Amino acid sequence: MHHTNGPSLLSPSLPRDTPSVPFVRAAARWDVRRWEPLLYALRGALKTFRHRFLCRNDKLAALVGRMLRDAAGGTAEGPIRLVDVGCAQGGLTLRIAERLPRRVANRFQPIGIEISNHLAKLAHLALRGQGGHCIHGTGIDGLGDVERGSAHVIVLSGTLEHEIAPLALLRRCRERLALDGRIVVKVPNDACVGRRILGGRWHGYRWPDRVNHFTPQTLAAAARAAGLQVVRMNAFDRWPLSDSLYAVLGRDASVGIEAVEPTIAYRPRKAA
Repeated sequence: MHHTNGPSLLSPSLPRDTPSVPFVRAAARWDVRRWEPLLYALRGALKTFRHRFLCRNDKLAALVGRMLRDAAGGTAEGPIRLVDVGCAQGGLTLRIAERLPRRVANRFQPIGIEISNHLAKLAHLALRGQGGHCIHGTGIDGLGDVERGSAHVIVLSGTLEHEIAPLALLRRCRERLALDGRIVVKVPNDACVGRRILGGRWHGYRWPDRVNHFTPQTLAAAARAAGLQVVRMNAFDRWPLSDSLYAVLGRDASVGIEAVEPTIAYRPRKAA
């Protein structure tokens, strides 16, 4: 995330003298955004293959699983609710479910939120087998369908860098978070060595898909502005040789924030 002199600290702005790029009509048919749902699904399938068959470490699933086990240990009864914002086809939730001990799995209730209609339908089918469902909508609007104070763990993996209103999203997460709940964040690490060496050629910069870029310091600042605190961001979570930055956030009980309800353009719904 880059700070600017503009009105928003969380949304980068282009210099006034940035040259415009002419629109080439013939190239529009190959616009990568048209293929993004398919590319996202292929990347997810490749990641699942690496974790299952090549025995690659799945840090995110392990971290979320640990948060769910902690939540189950602190809650005597009732469902243990996971909300995955930007869940794609639900692959992360399935990998998490495989790791849960029976005492937690029996209470596990996953909720996915996905803006792509096609991926939301796939996720709904996947999560239904785990006793959950998927909401078709944006992160902010989809969380509006989640009961306040009911989420034990909220996952923001590959989400904040795409969100044009990241502070509003974090505040909405705080509203839906249980008192001792946790938000697990994974974003590209703008402070990594690769970014410093490659500069603007770093693969973490992917305009117009990614509109925010975070360092450990700016992610912590965004959390504080949303009434949250960093519960965990150790040396390995912010490892400079890694392109990924991890953090676990929780409610900051000392901060009272008036509820922020962003305008909802349409009513989120469960994917059919």
